[in-house]
Amino acid sequence: FLRNYPLKEWNSPVLLYNEKQKANQNVHIGVFELPIEKEDLQQCADSIMRMYAEYFWSSGQHDRIMFHLSDGFELSYSKWREGYRVGFENDKPYWYKKTDYDDSYETFVKYMRIVFAYAGTASMEALETRETRMEQLKPGDVFIKGGSPGHVVMVVDVCENEEGKKAFLLAQGYMPAQEFHL
Repeated sequence: FLRNYPLKEWNSPVLLYNEKQKANQNVHIGVFELPIEKEDLQQCADSIMRMYAEYFWSSGQHDRIMFHLSDGFELSYSKWREGYRVGFENDKPYWYKKTDYDDSYETFVKYMRIVFAYAGTASMEALETRETRMEQLKPGDVFIKGGSPGHVVMVVDVCENEEGKKAFLLAQGYMPAQEFHL
């Protein structure tokens, strides 16, 4: 999925959420065609969660789309598409029924916007990832440092030479929210 994900035309700039170019255009070699929202939401962890969710969405594995909010609350897309939404009382999230079943892409994007707003590198590191040995890294794995701010990059591809030395092709989003790029 990652190796074949469409990229923008060669030499395309990385755009911010507001369609302006990010300041440093000399640190990327490609820009994914991954949609980005028009608010400063889809930052580094969000771009990676979006990529995972897009994979599950496009492969029909909608029931596997689930992320934890920063407090550990399990935000499942399955429940979201059933018409439940997340409310907050005393800063504690809870589900409530708001609408009918809807499995449209538009509803999926609305779900992802809530993920972007209430999850990040801290919840991703604590609840979504597990440690992997460097020699076992494969496309889809991440390098992560949780926190506020933290950072996370995704392994898009791996190559190995005759001596067994590996190189990784990495992708990231960043702050302010910007397109996912190599």
